[in-house]
Amino acid sequence: MSYPPQNPQPSAGGPYGQPPVPPGGAHPPYGAPGGYGLMPPTPDPPRSSSLGFVALVVAVIGAVAACIPVLTVLAWVVLIPALLLSIVALAQKNHTKRGVSLTALSVSIVGTLILCAMIAVSSGLLRAGSDTTSTARPTITGEASTPTQEPTEVPSAAAPTNPDEVGIGEPASTTTGVTFTVTGSECGITSARTVFDTEQLPAGEFCTVSFTAVNGSSSAVIIWLDSQFGFIGANEYRSISTLGDVGGDLLLSQVKPGLSVDGVAYFDVPAGSALDAVELGDGISSLRSVRIVLR
Repeated sequence: MSYPPQNPQPSAGGPYGQPPVPPGGAHPPYGAPGGYGLMPPTPDPPRSSSLGFVALVVAVIGAVAACIPVLTVLAWVVLIPALLLSIVALAQKNHTKRGVSLTALSVSIVGTLILCAMIAVSSGLLRAGSDTTSTARPTITGEASTPTQEPTEVPSAAAPTNPDEVGIGEPASTTTGVTFTVTGSECGITSARTVFDTEQLPAGEFCTVSFTAVNGSSSAVIIWLDSQFGFIGANEYRSISTLGDVGGDLLLSQVKPGLSVDGVAYFDVPAGSALDAVELGDGISSLRSVRIVLR
């Protein structure tokens, strides 16, 4: 009778056919034969950034406001954040919709360029009109001082009142048929409330000019606050569009034929000084304005 061997040699593999365990009990590396076969971690999927959409909406609003002269302040307030938001959206990593952020950046830049162009054109027209009006005034004054019948014929030609002879309380008419009358002026104001209900301090001090505008034409006209100008000697000061009002409206007011509105314009002038004259009008050019002497 034969007996099985007492000390059989262990097989090359582990029990039940498993691969042998390396010395020290270490497990085989991932992916190796007999390893656990775990998959590497999956990267996070790209995210869509809503910041780009916000920047695009704000940029479009700012670009539209830049095309409207009376909304220049709003355009500056909106376009600068839009530009910053679009840059931040582009700097974000691991997100889609980069085209939206690029579009927002482009619209912000274009809107800023349009705004600068509008300001430059408006300033150029205003200065060109002021030069033309000031050049024509000596001729008008000379004709008025000549003892002939010509001065009596000037009103019949529908010409505006001589701007050098108009003072506070006296009406002056533009070539478009709008009559302005200054009812008062005050200087030495150290602060004022803006249209955004915030306090604004002057670089020097504020001077206010109260006026009444009567539309004697056959069509509606728009009185813009930022189209009114004050003068101290040869120095020109533009009315602050975020201060004052026209007919109870902010920035501008539409006046229909035969109606009138009261307005208040604010000017930032050097401290201790007062306005010598103002030019009030219903357009961006001083050819549609009248000069009224305040003192």
